[in-house]
Amino acid sequence: MRKSGIIFFIALFSLADVKAQTQVFIVGGINSTDIKMRPELVSTNLSQGNAWQIGASLQFPIEGKTFLYTGLFYQTHQTGKSYSECCFIHSEETYHPQFINLPFGAGLKLPLGKKLSIQFSGGGYFNFAIGGKLDGVYLMGDIIVPKPVYVNRNISYGGSNVDDMLAWNWGLQAGTAIHWSKFGFQFRYSHGMSKIVPRKDAYASSDDQKYRTLQFDLMYRLFTSKK
Repeated sequence: MRKSGIIFFIALFSLADVKAQTQVFIVGGINSTDIKMRPELVSTNLSQGNAWQIGASLQFPIEGKTFLYTGLFYQTHQTGKSYSECCFIHSEETYHPQFINLPFGAGLKLPLGKKLSIQFSGGGYFNFAIGGKLDGVYLMGDIIVPKPVYVNRNISYGGSNVDDMLAWNWGLQAGTAIHWSKFGFQFRYSHGMSKIVPRKDAYASSDDQKYRTLQFDLMYRLFTSKK
């Protein structure tokens, strides 16, 4: 899937007019990420938190009011998971993964005035993990109340049953943005299509976890290339 996505990405941007006025933006903002688990387990609760991203975005006009876009971002997420079963079996984990994010897609720009415009866009993204932390507390006992065990360590990325998360994930996204002169702000929703944790049990539904992210960004146009 990653190879086919990269080929699609290259083909998509080969359609752009290289002589067009390419716009380069510096972009930064916050995001809220949730995890979708299917089927949901009664004993497992998922939570979300606020994180942030920063990077650069490029737009390539095609014809009329349409354009292609891509970018490169440093993006963080924050998600939590708690598990309880009977007596004193309980765990709480908070994940703070860090990714290099590569969005791509196409959009439509509608002028609303001399300097004001609104944009609608859609496409996909790839995430590649570069780090992150896991905070957790664990309790396990029966008659005697156990002492909590606290954990703070690096997230382990890989495909084995001892790893925490997969290094790669991808999905679809859609967004809208308002631009005034060199400034703008955008809302974007990312719908994860790939699993974010390795399969640890052939029958474990908890392995089927995917990201759902809503983000808000401020934008500033650094420059527009000349034709």
